[in-house]
Amino acid sequence: MNISRENRLLLHCLQASISGNRGDNITDIISLPLNWEEVLASASRHDVAPLLYRSITNIVKDHDIPQEVMVRLRIAYRDNLARNMYLYAELRRILEVLHNNDVQVIFLKGAALAKTVYGDIGLRPMSDVDILVRRENLSNAVELLFQMGYSLCNDQEAQNRNINVKELINAYSRHVPALSHLQGIQKLDIHWTIPDSPCTIAGLWERAKTIKIDKTDVLVLSLEDLLLHLSLHTSVHHKFHDHGLKQLYDIAITMNRYHNEIDWDQLRLRAYEWRTEKYLYLTLRLSREILGANVPERILSALKPKAFNEKILMEAQRRILFQKAGKSDQKSSFEGIPHLDKFHPDNNLLKRTSFIFKRIFIPPKELASLYSLPTSSRYIYFYYFLRLISQLHHNIPRYLPFFLYLLRQRKESPYVHNLDLWLNTPDFNTRS
Repeated sequence: MNISRENRLLLHCLQASISGNRGDNITDIISLPLNWEEVLASASRHDVAPLLYRSITNIVKDHDIPQEVMVRLRIAYRDNLARNMYLYAELRRILEVLHNNDVQVIFLKGAALAKTVYGDIGLRPMSDVDILVRRENLSNAVELLFQMGYSLCNDQEAQNRNINVKELINAYSRHVPALSHLQGIQKLDIHWTIPDSPCTIAGLWERAKTIKIDKTDVLVLSLEDLLLHLSLHTSVHHKFHDHGLKQLYDIAITMNRYHNEIDWDQLRLRAYEWRTEKYLYLTLRLSREILGANVPERILSALKPKAFNEKILMEAQRRILFQKAGKSDQKSSFEGIPHLDKFHPDNNLLKRTSFIFKRIFIPPKELASLYSLPTSSRYIYFYYFLRLISQLHHNIPRYLPFFLYLLRQRKESPYVHNLDLWLNTPDFNTRS
C-alpha cells in the first residue's frame, strides 16, 4: 500500500506511542523533505493532533521540526486539555446529582478512556460524552438533567417543561436524543444499552469496574466489554469513517496497556454471545496491521470468519488511511440501504420472496392506519395496489445499484469481498 511520507510519520508516531519504543523510524522520516501542512491536516482529520504532539516531543528535538508546526501542535494539545478538564468537572457535577438520586452511571468511550487508558486527558479529544444508565432509571436521569439546565440539542430554548420524557424515551430504541447545555457539555448521549449489539445489559452492569477519577468513584465497562463496544462503534456504527485512526488507537492502546489483564478467552466467548465475532476480528486485525497492536494470534485464529476475504481488510485499511472523514466510496458503498441481510445467499429464494411479499402485503389494520382509512372500509384492498406502486417508486432507486452490483459479481458472493455489504449484514455461517 502506497502511503505518503506524511501519513507514515503520523502512523510511526502513533505506533511509538503505543509500544513505547524509541521511534527511530520517526527521526528517519523527519530527516526527509515533508509537507508539514499535510501532516497537520492528516492529524486533524483523524483527531490525533494531541497524540502527535506528545510523540514528537518525547522522541525528537524541537529544532528538527519547524517551530510553527510545534506551536500549532502544542496549541492543539493545550486546547484539548483545557476542554477536557472542563468536561470532567461538568461530569463530576452530573455524577453527584445522579448518584444523590440513586441513578448509577457507566462512563463510555472517551470519558472512560481519556483518564484510564490514555493516562493524560489532554491526549484524547472528545466530540461528545456518552454515559450508560439503567433502563428503569432513564426517565429520572433525563428529568434531573433537564433540572440542571440541559435540553435537547435542537431545543436550545430549553422548553423542557413541554416535553413528555416517557414518550421521548419510548420513541427511541437505544438512547435518547443528545442533550446539551450552553455552559456545560455540548453533546451528551445517554444510553441504556450498547448500540449495534444484542448484549445482555444486566451482564454489563455486573461486570462493570469501579475506578477513581479525581477522587470520584466512577463505573466503567470491563476490559472485555470495552473492547467489544469500541470494535462495534468503529466498524458497525462508523463503518471506519470519521476519525478512523483515533478509534483504532483507542482499541490498540487498550490492548497494549492491559494485555495481561484482558481475559482473551472471555473476550472471544462474549463476541460469540453477542454475535459480533467478525467485527471484533476485523478491528483487531486492523489494530495490529496499522498500529502494531499486540493481539494474540490464537484469538485472531479463533475469531476469523469462514472464507474471510483479505479484500475486506485492504478496503478497510484504505478507508481509514486515505479517505477523508465522513466521505464514503460511492462506487462500492451500500450504506443506508435497509434489509440487505435479507438478500444474503444463505437465505434461499423462498425466504427472500417471503420478505418482499410481507413488506408489500402488510396486515389490513396496518394498511388502514397507514392510509388513514377505517378498518371496515370496502376499498382497503385497493390500497394494496397503491402500496405496491409506492414501494416500487421508493425502493427501486435505492436497491437498483445493489442488484446490478450482485449481477456483476455472480461468480463470487459480493458479501465476502465488499466492505459495506460485509459490515451491513450479520453473521450467517461465518465460523471456520
